Amino acid sequence: GDKGLTDKMASRLTGSSETFDFRGRHTWAGVNFVTAHDGFTLNDVVSYNSKHNEANGEDNRDGTNDNRSWNSGIEGDTDDKDVLDLRLRRMRGMASTLLLSLGVPMITMGDELRRTQQGNNNAYCQDSPISWMNWADFTEEDYKFRDFIKYLLKIRSEHIAFRRRKYYMGRKIGDSKIKDITWMTPEAIEMSENDWKNAYAQSLSLLIAGGISTAFHDGKGRLRSDSHFFMILNAFGENIEWVLPEVHKDTKWHLILDTSQDEPMIQKRAISAGRRYKVPGWSVLLFECEQTQEELDELRAREEAWGISATDPHPLDGGRLTANLDDLNRLDFMTYGPMGPVATSEDMEDIGFEIEGLAKPK
Repeated sequence: GDKGLTDKMASRLTGSSETFDFRGRHTWAGVNFVTAHDGFTLNDVVSYNSKHNEANGEDNRDGTNDNRSWNSGIEGDTDDKDVLDLRLRRMRGMASTLLLSLGVPMITMGDELRRTQQGNNNAYCQDSPISWMNWADFTEEDYKFRDFIKYLLKIRSEHIAFRRRKYYMGRKIGDSKIKDITWMTPEAIEMSENDWKNAYAQSLSLLIAGGISTAFHDGKGRLRSDSHFFMILNAFGENIEWVLPEVHKDTKWHLILDTSQDEPMIQKRAISAGRRYKVPGWSVLLFECEQTQEELDELRAREEAWGISATDPHPLDGGRLTANLDDLNRLDFMTYGPMGPVATSEDMEDIGFEIEGLAKPK
């Protein structure tokens, strides 16, 4: 992996908020992708250093030379088991970062089955096996990779932490004992400014707070909660030991994803916080700390809380939902005017809210 890009990687994992977090936008404002119809397929990203567009008839002059790829040791087709294993490991890692990031994921058709264009990164002119999807060509290993993609989608679907509506704020939200996201060193210490400036860094980890959060709502606006997650990305070619962080007393982590394994869909096994864990090179690991009974009881007690309030259900007052100024900072919508967002007392009155402290004079 490239060195010194941990800050950019952190931004992409969290929805590129420096670009999209304005005017009341949510995390799905951005689209994430590793490959597109122009350029290499995912399989070719890990199999070729340079384009091979000779079949296009332009002496390999067409198509970009900026492919940001690495062939894992041998250019193109090979039967070298070590190279093939590394390619598959890298593909699983890239797919994991895509599907576990905030934002809308885009998968190029065929990447889930390891489709190749034999290094052609400009196949628009090809009506040939280079650009076709020939189902008869796919192997058992290809379908195993598809099953891995399905497993990642299952994690994303079942855990709202990876589909949260709001961008991270890097601080404690509500009654949470930890920040909504914490970037950590291998010693389970929050990263400092100097850590972010490390020009040689090729690894990164993040602690994602679960519990009840203003960022977790279902389709009807009701509060929801989720597990806590700890993700480690190691783009270095060697193993690194990582200390698992503490979330609460008697924290137990369960490894649910290890892209270095032939069967990366790991059976859950409990690992105590504070333990050192060996993170293989070229891998992504995901640990889950399930909600405590106390957190589940709190959710049940407040699961009927609707709409704009993240902490206290607001009673209806004469058919009108009463809100205060703090509530406005937690609204999941915004009224827009020609020059941007508008939220005056008149705006809110028009949509049926009475705002304490901003009521219109009688």
